[in-house]
Amino acid sequence: QDPLRVLRLAAAEGAPSIVCDRPLGTLPHYDYLRPEAAPDGVAGYYRRHDAPPPSPLDVSRAILQRASDAGAPFVTCAEFVGPVPHYDWRPDGPDGAGYYRHA
Repeated sequence: QDPLRVLRLAAAEGAPSIVCDRPLGTLPHYDYLRPEAAPDGVAGYYRRHDAPPPSPLDVSRAILQRASDAGAPFVTCAEFVGPVPHYDWRPDGPDGAGYYRHA
């Protein structure tokens, strides 16, 4: 997977830190800290103390993206949170409301 994409997914879920041996770009609400400035000497992206809590919508999108990447046939989701490639959202599918992978 694209490393920056993985960083964005972890950030969308509100991860307190994301270990990364080198900076890969700007990540909203995070600072990249080199080993000498990082807690326990572990380089990576650290969520700022004043960052807002993760949005429930962003968390849902991140979970959907991970499930999609894994090829899940169905992902429970009570509400439509946006389009997901290869999936259709159905409010009344056979397994309930959620995203169903195209056959």
